[in-house]
Amino acid sequence: MLALSNDGLSVTPKWKDKMLDCRMHGLVSINGYIYGTAQSGGNGLVCLELRTGKIMWNTNAIKRGVVIFADGMLYVYAEDGTMHLIKPNSKAFEPVSRFPISMGTDEHWAHPTIANGRLYIRHGDVLMAYDIKVGF
Repeated sequence: MLALSNDGLSVTPKWKDKMLDCRMHGLVSINGYIYGTAQSGGNGLVCLELRTGKIMWNTNAIKRGVVIFADGMLYVYAEDGTMHLIKPNSKAFEPVSRFPISMGTDEHWAHPTIANGRLYIRHGDVLMAYDIKVGF
């Protein structure tokens, strides 16, 4: 983490972390914590405190994948083809559910998106839409 000077012309290092090297998968920041998947060493899903850089927890229950956030939940599309629903919690890994993405071909690298109560996932030449609206 770098602190920008008041004039915007320089930065000061605040902390450094080597575990959460998300490469192309992106991160989600929620209430002062960063959630993402680590690439090096198979560290899996990580929760890091933004202010200090402290790793709050990490789990290899989910390996590398794309993390997005909607309606109070983390959605993690893992490279093994599993979509995970996780409750953001800085104290502990809190899985809610998961399901396999069985249609399509090749790597599971596309970034999912959520719009109008639907989760969209592309896998190869297939686009899937899942109704995730709460209620009826």
